[in-house]
Amino acid sequence: LSLKHTLYFHLLFTKMFTIYPIPFHLTGSSLSYSYYTLRDIVRENDSNRPENKGKKDTVAFEQPELILTQLYHGNSEAPYTNTFLKYPITASNIVKFIKLNKKYLMGDEGSLGYRPQGDGTDEKLTVVRRLSQLDDEFDAEIVEFDDEYSDTGFMGLTTELIYSIIVNKTEERVTVVFRGSANTKDFIIDAAGLKKTPPEIKEFAGGDVNIHMGFSNYLFGGTHEGKKHSKFDQIIDILKQVYAKKEYKGYDLYITGHSLGGGLTQLLGFALAGSPMADFIPRPINCVSYASPTAGNRAYYDYFRKLEKENKLRHIRVSNQGDVVAVMPSIGYHQTGINFHVDANKRVQIKHADAKMSLWSQMSLNSLSMHGLHNYHDRLFTGHNEDIINLDIEEIYQKYAEL
Repeated sequence: LSLKHTLYFHLLFTKMFTIYPIPFHLTGSSLSYSYYTLRDIVRENDSNRPENKGKKDTVAFEQPELILTQLYHGNSEAPYTNTFLKYPITASNIVKFIKLNKKYLMGDEGSLGYRPQGDGTDEKLTVVRRLSQLDDEFDAEIVEFDDEYSDTGFMGLTTELIYSIIVNKTEERVTVVFRGSANTKDFIIDAAGLKKTPPEIKEFAGGDVNIHMGFSNYLFGGTHEGKKHSKFDQIIDILKQVYAKKEYKGYDLYITGHSLGGGLTQLLGFALAGSPMADFIPRPINCVSYASPTAGNRAYYDYFRKLEKENKLRHIRVSNQGDVVAVMPSIGYHQTGINFHVDANKRVQIKHADAKMSLWSQMSLNSLSMHGLHNYHDRLFTGHNEDIINLDIEEIYQKYAEL
């Protein structure tokens, strides 16, 4: 597949986790973004949920188990164990729920909202048509969507990282998607400049490789299940189950995310590419990140390049002119992968080999808007870049990698 298709597909899936309003004119985002939005609507407004008892403006949704699988009480056996989802979700699940509950939903240009008055219609719910089209074009399903601790504790300080795993049979790929920064803990993690060497990295890369402490704790640290149960372990476990299925054995693995999710993207890719625990996954492991902060020290960068040279790891890292997040933390950190740096009305700049820009070069009065995915999309998918993004990732590496 061309890089254009991969970038487009991954940009879309990362959007389901961002705090920015995202329109649905981008095909592949529909499945995940709709699901994420509807889960919130049902959780916060379903009158049948005990936690909503006494709350105003709640309604009794029809078949909410189509969205929140935890409400499913059937006898069918789940295809995967230890997943937060009780069964995989497809576009048709989402379409069915929307049609059953359209009077409580509103939308414009594909977005979704809640109408407790029950006077909504499907006139503007263009998401139904687009999801139906997506269901026809892509045989894909969300096999895991772990948002169980999406905003817990005071100001979200006990939140755990949120991720999704999608199996796309049409494109023969498995994709791990990380949510970007969305609460206080996320932004604290982004800003932290301390480093550490988690055991999962030390076992194959040595003790000199130091990782951003916030990212490391999010991915390799303990969870609500205990100190010895990390999100990394959970992801490995689910991927093992996916790849154990004969029909998925040769599928490529992609990882994607924006902002905090971008940092987690390159760190998970690094860990899976080097860890003997993940030798069941076909190589190379492909990372596509947007606005990724720096994730490690010079030794991390050097070992990352080693994995690239051994054809075990690929990383397309998209940054945007004026977005300071992509150059932070600055002191003692190094960026990885082939950098696609986009700017308004300009051809994308491509660089490998420690393509790190100075903090001052990215300072601007509108840094927040430059960090938004909509801005990344508008600057990346232009006629200036058509020839480049029509290449696939391996062609990009052959042409631009300095290994």
